[in-house]
Amino acid sequence: MHRLRHRLFATRCVLPGIVAAVLVGCLTLRAEPDPSLEHRVKAAFLYNFAKFVEWPTNAFTRVDSPFVIAVLGDESLTQVLEQTVKGKSIGNRAIQTRRITDTTRIGPCQILFVARSNTQQSEQIVDALGSANVLLVGESPGFLAAGGAISFTIREGKVRFEVDTVASERAGLKISSKLLRLAASVTSTPRRTRE
Repeated sequence: MHRLRHRLFATRCVLPGIVAAVLVGCLTLRAEPDPSLEHRVKAAFLYNFAKFVEWPTNAFTRVDSPFVIAVLGDESLTQVLEQTVKGKSIGNRAIQTRRITDTTRIGPCQILFVARSNTQQSEQIVDALGSANVLLVGESPGFLAAGGAISFTIREGKVRFEVDTVASERAGLKISSKLLRLAASVTSTPRRTRE
């Protein structure tokens, strides 16, 4: 009995440490001029976002619907992401990746990554999604102000991420406190409106 109690205590102590180590491990990867390395880091982040954000059950059309991570405009990141999530699942849902080239045909997805090349369309995408249960992730300055929930940034040569909780709440998503603690910054700013 004493041995069992000790094992349970050790599991409770070690598990949060392992979770943090996985995410911090991504944080410490250098985003050097090699774009493939930066893509690997961002792909790992996108996968971890899927694990540490809670989607409502009505975000999926069926019980066996896949968990979809869509990428708007970056073919090379899509390829790296496919390799990163191959054979993985979120809960009992297989992960699928999809590249989008037409913002009018986004289709069902749980995470939508907007590449820097599509920055000018960010506000249109936010408007089109409305309150859909989609985690909107980008990488350009001003992405959070345009209505995005998470934005990648480079700080001291490392890929980091910033979070805006207003956007995630609007989408009906709950971000884990573990993920929020690892963010470079967490804000709750009203969306900037277009004039």
